[in-house]
Amino acid sequence: MKEKLIQTTIVLFIALLIGLFLYLPVIMSQGESGEALLQTNFTLQKEPPPNALALPYAFGRYAQGLQDARLRTSLSFSQSFLQYKEWHYFGVHLSDNRYLGVAVGQLQYLSSAFVYLFDPTVKNFSMALTQFPLGFGAEVAPSPFTGCSLWEPWRILPTQIGQLSICPEGLIVAANLDDGQEITARLRISKDGWNESFALIYPNGPEKPAYTNKYGGWSASGSIQRSVNGTIIERSQEIEGTVVGDFTRGLLARRTRWYWTALSFTTVSETGKKVTVACQLSQGSYRDQNGDDLENVLWADGQMEVLKVNVKYHGKYSAGPVHIEAEDGSLKLVYQYSGIVPMEGRYGIIDAALLHTVGVYSGFITVHGVKYPVDNTSGVLEDHVALW
Repeated sequence: MKEKLIQTTIVLFIALLIGLFLYLPVIMSQGESGEALLQTNFTLQKEPPPNALALPYAFGRYAQGLQDARLRTSLSFSQSFLQYKEWHYFGVHLSDNRYLGVAVGQLQYLSSAFVYLFDPTVKNFSMALTQFPLGFGAEVAPSPFTGCSLWEPWRILPTQIGQLSICPEGLIVAANLDDGQEITARLRISKDGWNESFALIYPNGPEKPAYTNKYGGWSASGSIQRSVNGTIIERSQEIEGTVVGDFTRGLLARRTRWYWTALSFTTVSETGKKVTVACQLSQGSYRDQNGDDLENVLWADGQMEVLKVNVKYHGKYSAGPVHIEAEDGSLKLVYQYSGIVPMEGRYGIIDAALLHTVGVYSGFITVHGVKYPVDNTSGVLEDHVALW
């Protein structure tokens, strides 16, 4: 409680200082894409050039992510401190249908990290969320394929999350969750057969790129240990799972709104074949010249498909099931919410509700013409609205 009070007080003070800069016209602009958007070709290309994030930016969609996704241009103070944002989310759907989710976020004026574990069998959700002003403690990797995204609280104060490392070869977690559980996890990652990840370089302006790299279906294996008051309640040495991840970096628009779904699981196809399937769906985040969403991506056994139609979300997670449906009927899901990571900040000039929820999905997903059932499978739905 003391830690959270100190953090909240500091964040409020910093937010007031930030307000002085937010009166600058460049910051108050909505980051309209304008002519840059009209000139961008969003046809899926094989891979971006290595210098895609240097002027002139290689805006577009790609079937490979960058090995190094750092911006190659100089930023002004207002851009680097107030508009430049980056985060790395990593979720693991475990073989027993539990779901482990972690993230490191760096907004420059605020850093954050979270860890949670969801067990749909007993409907238990427990989490740890930590935030610091001025970006302390968080470091986001050059890309999901190079370097590590880290939460290093020992640089400042002890926090609920003692260690968090998201690396190309694996995940390391040590955290004290809010229900008294202590959790440690060490998971190895294998990308064998999964060579395609979705990448988008989006023009929030001619010199305002937003880069996102989404992946799913990678395999994870390793150990998880949980204890309460020093008593071990779980020691799983060889647990397995499938991975879904989102890596985002860039000069984001000041006002953002989206729904986002992340799923990765193993199922059986209509022909009886055991298949690993993953999907990342969104509504409202990045749209093309015609207003169509650009980030609806599916994978099955390593083969990626980018949907050519929009996906619509109906309902509110807190008021009952959310229905998600592709316009061509190739995908229908029903989501039932169970837990939430409430990343909210309402300080006048910053008004953000980044509501990251976890629950279960049922329905079906069609990838490359093959229908795969989704049966009470744990996954993520994010309901995001922000002026930041």
